[in-house]
Amino acid sequence: MIFSGFQKLDLVNYPSHVAATVFTGGCNLRCPYCHNPQLAKGILDEHHTEEEVLEYLERRKGMLEGLVISGGEPTLHNLEPFIGKVRALGLSVKLDTNGLRPQVLEALLAKNLLDYVAVDIKADPEGYLVLGASSAEEVSENLKRSLDALRKWGDSWEVRTTYSEKLVPDGAVKALVELGGKVPVWYLQAFNPAVTLDPEWGAVSSPTKEKLEHVAQIMKGLGANVVIR
Repeated sequence: MIFSGFQKLDLVNYPSHVAATVFTGGCNLRCPYCHNPQLAKGILDEHHTEEEVLEYLERRKGMLEGLVISGGEPTLHNLEPFIGKVRALGLSVKLDTNGLRPQVLEALLAKNLLDYVAVDIKADPEGYLVLGASSAEEVSENLKRSLDALRKWGDSWEVRTTYSEKLVPDGAVKALVELGGKVPVWYLQAFNPAVTLDPEWGAVSSPTKEKLEHVAQIMKGLGANVVIR
């Protein structure tokens, strides 16, 4: 595999773990607010080989506890051989995914190749049409299949939503929560206009703390275990 980014020390993205993070190129969505536009487009500003990453992990395995595989959308790639090599080093693996390729996630879970998973739920099903999806029904079906697989697997996973009122108005919050269903923890984080795939979204304001708290309260009222990040 060729990775489009390699963060050699990551103290944030893997709960309770000292980790490294690799980023895959390419995505099956085109979120206009995406903060990794080059990765989404599959433009490789960086080139890191699998051998380079594994050599580093081998040298740091006494210090590192895990590896995060993020993107882009990692499930577009053949991850199994690489993850197997990472696990052979004694490191745990976290996967960041949009959940729209459930067959890949199911296979990784069935082969015991993952230790933690973060699923991004970006909007209610209709909102995904703004993000490049061709069918709200297909999005709903694929996401629910991924989340059902995780519910059967265990509790070592989370859902994340990057919130902008432009994408998720108050009237869409109920459908957003229904799409996710019961999850261990649902992190709500503010959209940041600093870097966006669509330049027009650079002029969209980040939500205020009060707005995030308002949305979190709506979600909690609907049964979601929401934490503002």
